[in-house]
Amino acid sequence: MIVTGILSMLSIAKQLPRVNNNIYQELASATFFIYCCHDILLTYIKPIISIYNTSWLAYLGVIIISLASCVMLFYVITKFVPQYSKFLTGGR
Repeated sequence: MIVTGILSMLSIAKQLPRVNNNIYQELASATFFIYCCHDILLTYIKPIISIYNTSWLAYLGVIIISLASCVMLFYVITKFVPQYSKFLTGGR
């Protein structure tokens, strides 16, 4: 599943329009934080979702909720405590 997910994300990224938009650069700064934080959040999100539904749609919901939570947490930390954000991401 991991290999399929990586290939899917590369395919989706290739289809995105090439515009000079800062959203790609802003999301790129959050990738290391997402990598470090998503597993911690999954341990709490996955059991809650799996109680209600065990379909593939619930699986995708867990992924979307985890990513959105990580990105929001990153931007809150970056906005209010930027020095802590640099510590958490290693200055990346």
